[in-house]
Amino acid sequence: MENILLNRMGGLDLLEGVADARQAALNSMTAFNRIAMRAQGLLARQQLRALERCLEAGTRQLRLVAEVRDSKDLLISQAEVAKQLGEELLAVAHESTELQAQVRSELEHWATDGIKSVQATGAETSQAKTTRAKTVAAPKLKAAPRRAGKAA
Repeated sequence: MENILLNRMGGLDLLEGVADARQAALNSMTAFNRIAMRAQGLLARQQLRALERCLEAGTRQLRLVAEVRDSKDLLISQAEVAKQLGEELLAVAHESTELQAQVRSELEHWATDGIKSVQATGAETSQAKTTRAKTVAAPKLKAAPRRAGKAA
């Protein structure tokens, strides 16, 4: 009996709608977190690559100091190491930019899918309200009797 009353009043529809909305929000946030975690991992790898390149350049410079006898040759060699490091860091920066563009694209798809989901849920809710309004007829109100002597 209680279920019939709840269903007639739209209570079960409301509860189902809330449960569906909660599940959709959970699914959406899970997808967002997957994208964010993947992006963090990829960018952390890029940072490690950049750090590795800097450490390698420092090691090369220490070897040059130990091997080179002339200060002029040392300066030329250090400039070459610095140039190589700059090129390597620039390559890492370009790759990082490409990764960020990919993540941005994934986030745009995620947002678009979320908007479509909300729109679909709104359409289903409107359709359910219309159906419920048709099946549960509202009581008809009687018109109030007119008082004698008052013009309409």
